[in-house]
Amino acid sequence: TLAQTIDSRLKLSDGSRGVVAVSGGADSVALLLGLVELARSRRWKLVVAHLEHGIRGDESVSDAEFVAALAEHLHLKHLSRSVDVPSLAESRKLSVESAARQARYDFLTHAARGSSGSGLLGEKRDVRVWLSWLERRAHGDVEAIETPIGHIPLYEDLQALFASEIDKEYPIDLYDRQ
Repeated sequence: TLAQTIDSRLKLSDGSRGVVAVSGGADSVALLLGLVELARSRRWKLVVAHLEHGIRGDESVSDAEFVAALAEHLHLKHLSRSVDVPSLAESRKLSVESAARQARYDFLTHAARGSSGSGLLGEKRDVRVWLSWLERRAHGDVEAIETPIGHIPLYEDLQALFASEIDKEYPIDLYDRQ
């Protein structure tokens, strides 16, 4: 069940606050509705976040409008942003997929920190690496080590992500300390 998955993987405590990324597609809407049900009994404070990537024209604008209306219907705070990902990709010399990923990380981290300020809201750039690892883990692209407190990344995966995402070295001693 969703509750068992949340309990085993995320270990959210009662009263937790969370940002739910909702694309407007069936999967993310179903996840949001399930989380809303769980939130009632667990006193979670959910915020709906939607990033319009500027790739699919009117169709993606319709998705953004749908997500906003859904959040309002559910009495949830809603945050949205539009980003011209193709222009971002061109200016940063990235693929459209990489630029979209960076835009999502920036936006979701911004939303998670309360939506004030810009960029990563003073959070260390390392957050981008951890979000990237979580996305890859969710898609089964990276492995994890099971520990008594949850799953942790393999050092080699983090080392590669630190290099590719933020051009930073990630020494083994830092991994061991964390």
